[in-house]
Amino acid sequence: MNEKGRGWQPKTKLQDVLLETYKTKSTISNKLQISQPTLMRLLADEKCITFKQIKTISTDANISIIKLISLL
Repeated sequence: MNEKGRGWQPKTKLQDVLLETYKTKSTISNKLQISQPTLMRLLADEKCITFKQIKTISTDANISIIKLISLL
C-alpha cells in the first residue's frame, strides 16, 4: 500500500518512476499494453522489460531512455 492507502509500494527505482508516472498497476498495464499477470512478472524481474515499454515510460515520465535503462 502506498501513503494514500491504495495501490502498491515500490521496491526499486524503476518502480518509483512507474508509481510517480502512472499511480496504479492498472494504469501501468494499460499504458504498457500488458496484462496484470505479465505486469507482476515484469515488476519481479525488470530485465524482462522491452525497449518499446521503456520508450513509453520515458515519454510519459519525461525521463531520458538512457536514465531509465540505468535504473534497471
